[in-house]
Amino acid sequence: NETKKASTIGNYLKRGAEAFSFAVQKKWSTDNPFQNLAERKQYRIELCADKKQQQEELVTDEVVAKLLACRKSSRSEQENREWNALVAILRWTGCRIAEALILKWEDIDFQQKEIRLRGKRAANQRAGSENMRVRMMPLWPELVDVLLDLQSHNDGLPHLINAIGGLASKPEFDITDSNGKVIRAGRWSTNMETTFKKILKRNGISQWPQPFHA
Repeated sequence: NETKKASTIGNYLKRGAEAFSFAVQKKWSTDNPFQNLAERKQYRIELCADKKQQQEELVTDEVVAKLLACRKSSRSEQENREWNALVAILRWTGCRIAEALILKWEDIDFQQKEIRLRGKRAANQRAGSENMRVRMMPLWPELVDVLLDLQSHNDGLPHLINAIGGLASKPEFDITDSNGKVIRAGRWSTNMETTFKKILKRNGISQWPQPFHA
């Protein structure tokens, strides 16, 4: 299968580029030989058939409405509000879960009806906001009420999501030592999938292949 072979080579080239980028960042190397390699365009990474099928499975508006209406946390109303906001943001912006978890209120412009999303450029560029690409998304009408409700109960905290996932006590990004070892996990790498799957099961909602996508 030529497509599979090309995709495998593309994956190797991508990993090589990320490894050398990290080495340059750490000053272990002076240049990245993969950076402008023409072969990276030649060998495109193609998703396997199963992955493509997973990505084509869409969550219906009815399922989203049921999810927003159900009780997602038994601990506090604030956690419930935050889960609602998280689900709404993912549903109507299509952003990554990590992008939603680092959203600040200063990223939401209710007047211009825009949301500023910060997303990674590469695996080695997660250490600070200055290395993240920024894109603007519309503040869709479906998002306004749920965000305003959350804002009225946020106690002046800079981030939108705080009560769930232990996020209130976490920095935006992992804090690492001089060897790159994580000494304090950040918001960006927080895993919310297990809890979300339990919410779906508890409320009788059939799980789709990629919980925070589709």
